[in-house]
Amino acid sequence: MNPLPRFSGFAIFLLAGSVLILQVALTRIFSVMTYHHFTYLIIGLALLGFGAAGTALTVQRRFAEPHVKPRLLGDCAWLFGVSTLLCFLAITKTRFDVMAIHEHRDFSQLFGLLMLLTLSVTPLFFGGLCIGYLISKSADQINRLYFSDLVGAGFGSLGALFAINYLGAPSTAFCVVFLACLVAILVAGRVDGRLRWRYPVTALISLGLAAACYLDKDLVPVPFPESKLKNYHSDDFRWHVVARVDVFDEGTGYPSFGGSLSRVWDETKPPMTLRAIYQDGAAFTGIVKLQGSAPQKEAILGHYMQGCAHVIRPGAKVLVIGPGGGVDVAIALHHGATHVTGVDLNPWTIDYVKTKFNDFAGGLYNRSDVDIVCEEGRHYMTATSRTFDVIQLSGVDTFTALATGAYALSENYVYTREAMLDYFSRLSEDGIVSFSRWLFTPPRETLRLAMTAREALEISGIEHPERHIVVIAAPAGEGRSPWADTMIKLKPFTEKEMASLREWCDRLRFDVIYDPLVPYEQGGAYDQLQSTAKYGATECAREFSAALRVPADRLAQHLDAYTYNITPCTDDNPFFFNFYRFKNLRNPFEATLGGDPVTRLPLGLLILLACVVQIAVIGGALILWPMRSQVAGIRGQHGAVSVLIYFTCLGLGFIMIEIMLLQKLMVFLGGPVYSMAVTLFSLLIFCGLGSFIAKAFTQKHPKLGGVFILLLLCAAAYGMTWFLDGTLPKLMGYSHLKRCLVAIGAMFPLGLLMGMPFPTGIRLAERFNSHFVPWGWCVNGCATVLGSVACILVSMLTGFTIVIYAAIGVYGVALLALLFSPRPRPSKAIDSSAPRTDRPDESVDALAAALQQR
Repeated sequence: MNPLPRFSGFAIFLLAGSVLILQVALTRIFSVMTYHHFTYLIIGLALLGFGAAGTALTVQRRFAEPHVKPRLLGDCAWLFGVSTLLCFLAITKTRFDVMAIHEHRDFSQLFGLLMLLTLSVTPLFFGGLCIGYLISKSADQINRLYFSDLVGAGFGSLGALFAINYLGAPSTAFCVVFLACLVAILVAGRVDGRLRWRYPVTALISLGLAAACYLDKDLVPVPFPESKLKNYHSDDFRWHVVARVDVFDEGTGYPSFGGSLSRVWDETKPPMTLRAIYQDGAAFTGIVKLQGSAPQKEAILGHYMQGCAHVIRPGAKVLVIGPGGGVDVAIALHHGATHVTGVDLNPWTIDYVKTKFNDFAGGLYNRSDVDIVCEEGRHYMTATSRTFDVIQLSGVDTFTALATGAYALSENYVYTREAMLDYFSRLSEDGIVSFSRWLFTPPRETLRLAMTAREALEISGIEHPERHIVVIAAPAGEGRSPWADTMIKLKPFTEKEMASLREWCDRLRFDVIYDPLVPYEQGGAYDQLQSTAKYGATECAREFSAALRVPADRLAQHLDAYTYNITPCTDDNPFFFNFYRFKNLRNPFEATLGGDPVTRLPLGLLILLACVVQIAVIGGALILWPMRSQVAGIRGQHGAVSVLIYFTCLGLGFIMIEIMLLQKLMVFLGGPVYSMAVTLFSLLIFCGLGSFIAKAFTQKHPKLGGVFILLLLCAAAYGMTWFLDGTLPKLMGYSHLKRCLVAIGAMFPLGLLMGMPFPTGIRLAERFNSHFVPWGWCVNGCATVLGSVACILVSMLTGFTIVIYAAIGVYGVALLALLFSPRPRPSKAIDSSAPRTDRPDESVDALAAALQQR
């Protein structure tokens, strides 16, 4: 039996939790410092760091002894803490602004991106080194230690949510440093009778910095790129796992607020007084000053485009999804709404309006005729039984990263076909759904929304959906991009309703660019619309009429021929902002009119391709290149090809299913926060349990056991796909607690089986040749990192369900590699430098599984 350092179980619990907390904290920080496109890299970086740690444990002789050196383990834990501290501070000083590449052709910004990647990998490498080193030497205490590792990782996924919400991202990062130093003190506080003072000193420094950042949020500022916010002057801000919320000082102006302000508004009148609100430096909203006044008395509120639905439905009961600072609520009240319900995902935004700035907002969120709910919009729609006359969504997008950090493109579940059907189910008779979105020329964003609405109407049994949609638009002021408002009804728009709307639009100089009763004709009224530098009204009117009125039998052909991707979005493919095709990369900086700069360019596609290259280079440098000295040990060896194919497929299949589960359960569980907490926590526990029990029936016959496991895994993955697409939507009416329990129960069999193939393969590889084990770790790590990018590309093109089917196919290839692998025979070559243990089956099994779970 190999003695372990004292408190080893508690130490690995802290280490596993710290690594996951750090991942989520970096996700939040990256979303502020850059754009949401980049933050998905954190998952890949974590896997790179752990993969590189596995390589270091293999090739470095200092880790080869069969027992743990407390001093070495303590130093590794301390280096994890110190590197977290120094790299976090360096990250906040690194500048990367992708828009500078477009606007100023400053390609030096790519070096800034490379620096961010490198600085993020370093602490995760040392964290993986600590966990891998400790587990690899645990011998007959592996069960206790591995259990602590999984529980710590699970609680870390939950702890990250609370830490960021209440401490902030900088304090959370410093708390990780403290936990790492605490581990160093526990396992190696005294070595050779000497106290290693650097451990407690670093711990005290980090704890002091965490407390200082909590008390003074600006002590370690996380900068915004200039393309997001210039002349930053926030009055207050709060961190949340959904997005950081910044409230600016009181100012004046004529903002758009997710919809154009009328061109007839006299800007010689006193401007609006407001406090601007940003989420991660984007998704602008604001708190309008209503102190001493009322929404009905503010004339400017009647000049915003978002009021169009209230013109047709006066005195409505209104649901506002994503009210932010309350502008849409105030507009609805100005137009005579009898009751307004607002549903917002970020609790700090609501809290600012209800408490700190309540007087400034005129008590808007505390009125008796206003209810504000903190919940995800789709989740609220399926949980409530109320109906509404108007459902309003004005520019609802956070442009922030998910807590999972999983995607380069912002997936949005409020603009999908299924979301439309949810809205329709909550409409009163003759109710209206109203969306406000950017208007590009040529149109793509609003046009895609209209096409999604058309498909949802057809699914609802409506034969002529083109009669149920209206689109109005207008420029948003000098130098600003135009907006459009799309209204949808389950009943056709009547001549009386359109007459009222046309009169209102004529009076306020809004343009009806799609009128269901007046088709586009060359030389007609639409060609007389006044365009501006960023607003091609006539071209937009022509394209809307062509797309919405095209016969159903020619619709697919029209969509394929269009320059941009305007196919309807679904919950299975919710990348609403991915309206660029790969052919658009031929000229990625092509000038188009209007829209937000972030979505006007195919940044998501460009960054995905760039990151594939960068991750491949970094992965090769950190994982494969150090293993070159081990090539001689596997060249021409019996069973090498089968082993390498097997572990490559496991890496691809595992990450594809994991990310897809996070996405597919997001709406059902109530948003990205709950999806991360429930899904990640459950998978960690279930996969760990599967890894543990797999030994019972694979130790003697790993090949036969592996074949049986992979067959069950493929069947379970297929069954999970059927459950997610067929059964889960029928359970949306359940309470939130029941939904979480359903998701956990559904993941149990799949998670259990997903944890079994890797340790089973490790045991089989040991029987072939001990050199195959480190190579199995390395190719698995590289495949997992590249797979995290590949599954994004596939899901963008085909949808999440196809990715799961592809993962089943990948596991099928692993099954074939196992079936056709030769019979193991004793290895002729043994590398004395490779790390060995007293009980290789258990220690290698656990280390491999631990690295793979990350």
